[in-house]
Amino acid sequence: MKPDYPISREEVATIIMRISKLESNSLAANTYTDAALMNWSKGAVGAVSEADIMNGYLDGNFGPQKSIKRGQATTLTFTN
Repeated sequence: MKPDYPISREEVATIIMRISKLESNSLAANTYTDAALMNWSKGAVGAVSEADIMNGYLDGNFGPQKSIKRGQATTLTFTN
């Protein structure tokens, strides 16, 4: 664990998918214009997106490799 290192949006999506015990859903990630950039995380991005826990940007991108900002992370909501 490296708490001082940046974490990407796709890494956060994967962590949340696992914590929330969501099912991987690659098809749901295809709504994003940058879905092709999600080499290993597509199922997790789709899962958290479909669960309305994480969303993309207004331009249609998810930004999987972008570092997540603290403000974005604090607005994530999920229920069990």
